[in-house]
Amino acid sequence: MVITLTVCSQFYGVYHFRYPIAELEQFVPTLEGMEVTVTATVGDWFLDEVIEGYSTAQIFNSSIKVSFLGGSPQVFKPSMPFYCYVSFHQ
Repeated sequence: MVITLTVCSQFYGVYHFRYPIAELEQFVPTLEGMEVTVTATVGDWFLDEVIEGYSTAQIFNSSIKVSFLGGSPQVFKPSMPFYCYVSFHQ
């Protein structure tokens, strides 16, 4: 199933968005085991180029609460080690 949203017409380097899990639950009987992929397509009018990126997450169980410990923002750079502490509880 593909859900297409246009959330921003002007892009200034960073765009923060949220998509409620409750809206995803309307499309499927259960979210457990589902894989969610978010794709962003950004076009540069002056350079005439379009760049696309994506991120994928798998939903295991909605009753488990997971949080990253430590300060924010935490920076992730591809190909570099990323160390973090994770806390979870039901």
